[in-house]
Amino acid sequence: MSTNKINLPSDLQLCEEEILFSLLSALKDANNNRFSIFLGFQGLKLMPITFRLYKSLFNSNYSPIVIFSDSGNTALAKRDYPELSSIIYSYKELSDNISTINYNLVISVSPQPYEYDDYEKLINSIHVPSIMINGKLEETAIGVGYVGRERRINFIKSWYKLYWLEPFNTGALYKKYDNDWLLYSYSRDGFRFKESFTSRPDKESITIALSD
Repeated sequence: MSTNKINLPSDLQLCEEEILFSLLSALKDANNNRFSIFLGFQGLKLMPITFRLYKSLFNSNYSPIVIFSDSGNTALAKRDYPELSSIIYSYKELSDNISTINYNLVISVSPQPYEYDDYEKLINSIHVPSIMINGKLEETAIGVGYVGRERRINFIKSWYKLYWLEPFNTGALYKKYDNDWLLYSYSRDGFRFKESFTSRPDKESITIALSD
C-alpha cells in the first residue's frame, strides 16, 4: 500500500483499535518482547486507555497485569477499577511477589526518568512480553556517568516502537506496526501526507520536511 494512502486515525477509539491490532500482530513475532506505545495528545487520561487495552487483551486470551511506579497511583487505579484490583501492582509489589503472580503480559503506565533504575531492574527480571504506554525514559538524567548513559541507551533501544501518534501545530507523526514512520503536514484542509522515514525522525528532520 502506498504510504500517501494511509490516513491518520480520526478519533481515540480508532487509535485504540489500531493499537490492539498492532499489538496482537507483534506478539506473534518472536524477535521482540518489549513494545512501546505513545499517544501525544494534551490532557490525555492514560488510565482508561490502559484498562480498556487490558480488557481487550484479556478477551484475546492473554493474562496481563498493570503496573504503576508508586503506591499512590496503584491505590488510585484500584479505587477506580475495583473489579481489576487483583491485577494492579506497584513496581515494589510486583517485585516482592513476582514468583507467585500468574501473568503472561505486563502493561506499565508512563514510567518517568526519575524511576528509571527501579523500572529497568524490574523489567529485566520479567520474562514475559512488556508493554510500555507513554514512557519518558529517553529524557536524560543529569549527573549520570558514561556507563549509566550507555546502559540507559541500550535499555531504551530494547523497546520496539509499536505505535506512535504525535500531533503538533504544523503536522503529525504517525507509526503503527509494522509500517514506516509517516509525517503529515497540517493546514485548513486537515492533515496531508508529507514524507515517510524508516526510523523515527528527529525535530530537525521534521522541520525540514514540513518546510518544503
